[in-house]
This record gives sequence, structure tokens and C-alpha cells, in this order.
Amino acid sequence: MLFSKNTLSANSPAYLSYGWHPYQSFNSSTFDPQWYINYLSLFSVSEIIYHKDVAPRFVAQSSQKIALLESRGLITPLAKTEYADLYSVNTAKILPHFYVPKSLIASAGKIDAISSITSFNDYDLRTGIYFLDLGQRVPDFLNSPDNPTNSLQTFIKPDKVEVTASLYQKLNQKEIDALVMPGTRILPNSLLYFYVSYKEASLLKKETDLLSRTDLLLWLSGKRIMEMEQLASKGDEKQAFFTMRRYLDFLNDLVENLNTLSKERAEYYKLLEKVQRYFTKHAMVAKKVAGIINTNSFKNLMDEMEELHKKANLLTPLKDHDLYLLKIPYDGSYNLLLRTDKNTDSIFDVNPFKKLDLIMDNTLKKTFVGEKRADGWYEYPNVFSSSGYHSLYLPRFQSRNLITNGSFESPSFSGTSNPPVERSIEAVDGNFSLKLTVDPGDEQTISFTIADFIPGDTYRFSFYCHSLLGTPLEIGVWEISDLNKKDVEPDIDEYSHYASLACFSAWQWQTFDISSSNNSKQMRLIIKLPASDDKSIALLDDLRVERVFIPEIVVRQSEASLYTNKTFPKLTFTKVNPTKYRVLVQGATSPYLLVFSESFQDNWKLYLKKAIPGQDYSSDFGTVTASYFDGEIEEGRRQQVFWDKLSWETWFSKPLAEENHYLVNGYGNSWYITPQNTAELSTYELVVELWPQRLFYIGLAVSGVSLLTCLASLFFVVKKSNFRPSE
Repeated sequence: MLFSKNTLSANSPAYLSYGWHPYQSFNSSTFDPQWYINYLSLFSVSEIIYHKDVAPRFVAQSSQKIALLESRGLITPLAKTEYADLYSVNTAKILPHFYVPKSLIASAGKIDAISSITSFNDYDLRTGIYFLDLGQRVPDFLNSPDNPTNSLQTFIKPDKVEVTASLYQKLNQKEIDALVMPGTRILPNSLLYFYVSYKEASLLKKETDLLSRTDLLLWLSGKRIMEMEQLASKGDEKQAFFTMRRYLDFLNDLVENLNTLSKERAEYYKLLEKVQRYFTKHAMVAKKVAGIINTNSFKNLMDEMEELHKKANLLTPLKDHDLYLLKIPYDGSYNLLLRTDKNTDSIFDVNPFKKLDLIMDNTLKKTFVGEKRADGWYEYPNVFSSSGYHSLYLPRFQSRNLITNGSFESPSFSGTSNPPVERSIEAVDGNFSLKLTVDPGDEQTISFTIADFIPGDTYRFSFYCHSLLGTPLEIGVWEISDLNKKDVEPDIDEYSHYASLACFSAWQWQTFDISSSNNSKQMRLIIKLPASDDKSIALLDDLRVERVFIPEIVVRQSEASLYTNKTFPKLTFTKVNPTKYRVLVQGATSPYLLVFSESFQDNWKLYLKKAIPGQDYSSDFGTVTASYFDGEIEEGRRQQVFWDKLSWETWFSKPLAEENHYLVNGYGNSWYITPQNTAELSTYELVVELWPQRLFYIGLAVSGVSLLTCLASLFFVVKKSNFRPSE
């Protein structure tokens, strides 16, 4: 049935190259799957093959979604077998291979925003989506009066900053000593030091990426610190002083870069943790040098260093919030939209979406009231109004603690095995903490069962710990896929997370996330104080296990659609062969966009073939095989011919609108065509052709001529050799 049709992988290579797996998003997401049908429309998909000869967990992920799409009439079964099902897509959800968009979307951020864009009820199928951050040329007319649709929606998918708990923890002396500092073979008082300066300047000049350049500045500033220490230890206090001055110059540039990166790059916070760790080492070495150079001038430099270190530390994200970074391309009023796939009533006592306390750009705090839309999104109006880089702090929604009595204020511990009997009055919050004590050679293990466990969900574990004596605590998370499995295989290792904590001499906060398996039946948290040759004592407090609640957010500026009073041309198109198409345009009286749903290449060229009044073009397009949008776009019978009589018709023509050829929908081609491009004609024929194909034809012709020449030469040679004159 489908042998004559093009096939598309579930994960389009065009999107895989940008790091997005669409079908994986469809499988893993628990949101309404209708977005996937809208997404498939961008590829003109008319049939879907649903494979069932795969791992059961994949079938389990998608079978209910397929059934839901079928129940809504978005897909219709054509054939069902044991191994695969064939569905046709509702014709109202199919975009033709060529179309004229009636609305445009400008999307800032990553390409996976498509899954959000296509999830809104007001998404218009005849839309052209232009991604502003894919490194491709973007039309200038999007946010201007030249927009051929008079309609533009702007979407921004903010980048979530992933922050680890270690960013908020102080280093102990052992960790500080373990930090590796740069080597210094040539010191500033050497005649050869000019070579060091030249080499470092060259490295900085070559490093154009701001993140990498900042990392290099950290390394170079560490080198200045080590040079200063060696100079001071050798008694050259003057050079040590000037080296400290140079260190501060590097440090000032480094902190300025950090400030810029904190607004623009979400991955910056991985570098921030590294910076803070090394700043601790820098401060320790500088303090040692200050004991040698005991002057007011050097103390002033130490104060300046401390201020710069503080500036960097102030860039640390708030601990109880999730930080998002975004870049808004145009001025205007932008709404925040937020949704979740969780049942908020089962997680929270009060729905947190109804009212949000937001922090914008690190300073502006404001409360927004959200209204739930029919498509499941909560909308908060007028959150941003200006273009440029912005930050957004979203409160970290704290759901119910799935550990009973995690604060250990009560002596009873339900849901645990080997319940603890000892508590300590030394606590972070409240009056008590859990105290674990073991004698030499003994160990103590406590197992907490996670209440209301839901397979496949992600859980956040957090707690404070404090090692008073001996060995540190060990933490494990145990997933059980079969509750009887341990009886059959008692030695099987089911830990999905295991860590031996450091010996913290003061209270330290620890946190980690675990994504549970879809096959798990139960999850337990294991706290263990292992055996050692000495006595060990450890404290634990504020133990929490929460179902992770990370909402999906977008920022959107919506302009009223004005295309109701705007006329768009009628299209009729046909496929000659995979490298050539014909498009008949009728009623083009104003600029418009022509979208061609094939992988973007500069080598796709558009040629104008002038229409002759009264000429019948039916022979060029054949019988109409499909009609879209109430006849506004028609598709003629596909010819699929290798060579037609007009294969040469565009060879000496100038391509049309080459300077206005743009990437659209993240993979396709679009041309912005004006009446000036088409000699003010309103009806005309366009030929869309892959230019390198003519090179194949030329090569084929040359090969054919060469073959004929060889055959002719061979014929004459054979004929001549067979000719014998009579004696």
C-alpha cells in the first residue's frame, strides 16, 4: 500500500542533528499526544506505521496514546496485525508538500520547542515556524510591516539551569588540598617571562567562546596565585606584589565574564561551581602570602580580591527556586505559560499554579494569578515586556514528603525496617535529629519505604548529615521490580543509586534525583553506617523524598491574527520526479511565502515560467488527486519520470528569490516571493528543481556521447579490418 510513497523515520534526522528525538518525546511525555499529529503535519505525513515488534516497555509507553488519538478521530486504522498497525491521518491534519502559511511563528531557543508550540489549541496548521537560534539565516520581515501574513506569534522556550547540591556546599580542607593548581616553571622575575606572557595572550586571543575563555581566565588567574606564592617564599616581595596586581586584573575580567554568562548561558553554572572551588584555594594561598608581605598596600589588594570573590558568589542561584534563562527577540507584552503532566491535587495540598510568586531578572518580585486554558496550560499575563536577555526564578514547588516523620521529631518511624531508637538534640530544624551509633565491627542499616510510589516518576531525595565520629554514612536507593525477586535471587543488586558520603564536620545538605523504572513495584531509601575498626557516630535530619515536579514552561507573545481580510494565492502542484516539482500560482497580488516540505538545501532553486493567458495547464499537473483547505491547494497526479521533454527548460534561467530562501519548520524550504520577483504577474508557473541534478544529466549525456563515439569507432575499425580488396 505504501511502496510508492516516501517514508519518514519517527525521529527525523533534521531534528536529531539538533539533539532532539521527537518520537522519544512522544513516548516519554504524559501530556496530551495531539501535539504529535500537528508535528507530523510539518512533514506532510498521511499514514503512520505503528510497530509493535519492539520491547514491551516501548509498546506500553505509546499504546494508550495511539488509542486516544484513534478515539478522537485524528487517526483511522487501515490494517492491524500482530506486529504492526497501519493508520491514516485525518485529512484535516495533513499539510500538503507546498503551502502558503497564513500565520508565522518566531521561536527563540532549542528546536524541541515544537512539542510545546504544536500543543496549543490555537495552533494554526497553516503556519510557518522560524527558529531564531539554529545558526541559519532568519527573515528580516518577521516582526515588521512586510510580514506577508500580518500575523506573528513569538515563542521562547527558556533554558532551565541545572544546579547540583555541591554548588551550595563548602569545601573541607582535604578537598581544598586535592585541587590541582597550574605549574609555574618560569617566574615573573625571569628574563624569559616575556615568552609566558606572549603565549598566554595568544591563547586568550584564540579563545572566542565566552564560556571557554572564562575557564581559561580561571586557569591563568590560578597561575598568577602560584607565581605569587613562589615569589613571596623566595623573598621577592616586590614582584609578588605586582603579580597579585596582575591576578586581580585577570580576576576582574573573569568576574565580568561570569556576570555576562549568568544571563545568557544555562551551562555556565557548571563553571561557576568550579570557579567557587578554586576561589577557595586562591584565598587560602593569598592569605599565606599576606603573612609574608605584611603591608597595608597588600592588605588593600586582599580586600579587593575578597570583593571580587563575593561578586562571583552572588551569582549562585537561589536554593529554593528553579532558574530559567531566556532571550526575548522583540519588544512587546509576553505571557508566561506553564503546564504539568501531574495531578496537582494528589501532590499538593493547595494547587500552586493558581498564584505564582516570580522573580524576574534577579530583582523584580511579583505575584501573578494564573488562568487555566482549555488545552491544559496555565497562563500568566504580561510577565516580560522588553527584548534582550532575561532570567526567571520559578518557586520550587514542594510536594508532600513521602517519608513519614522525616524531621525525626517523633520517636515512632512508620514505614521503616530496623527502626532507629536513638535521637539527638543537635538538629538543623526542630528539636531532634536521627542519631546512628555503631561499635567497632558493627554496622547499622535503616530502610525507609517510599510512600505512594508511582513507577516511572522521578524522585528527589534531600537531607542534612553530620559525621561526629568514625566512618561516614552510606546512602542507597533500592528499586524492586518484583517483590518476590529477593526470595529467588537474594544476592541480586537492585541499587539504582549508591554513594558514600564524606565525613562532614558540620551539617551539610545533600540532594539527588532518581528516575524510577516503569517496571518497579517499590522503592526504598537505605541509610547505612558501615562497620569499621573504630566507633562511628553520624546524625541525619530533615529527610525528604518528594515526587519531582518540574513544569514545562514557555513564554509567548501573541499578536492578533489579521489574515481574515488578506487574500492568499491558490496553489496547484505536482511532482515530476524527486528532484523536480511544478507549482501553478493563481491570484498572487501581494507578497507571500511559499513553503516546500523537503530537507533544506541551498541547491533547491525556484524558476519562473511565465503563464500565457488562456493556456491550459492541465497537462502539466494531471488529474487532481488531493485537495486541501477547501480547494485552496490542489495536488496533481505524481509523474515520477526520470526524464521529461522539458528537463532542460530551466538551464538558462535565473533562479527566483534566491536571496529570500530561508529554513522553515526546522528543516524545510521557504521562499519570500514579491510581485517584483514575478514581473507583476498574478498567475504563473514555478519550477522547483534541485540544481545538481542537471550535472547528472550533463554527465549522463557526456557518457552517452562517449559510449556512442567508442561504439562508432569500434564499428569502423571492425568494418575496415573485414574489408579485403580483390587481387
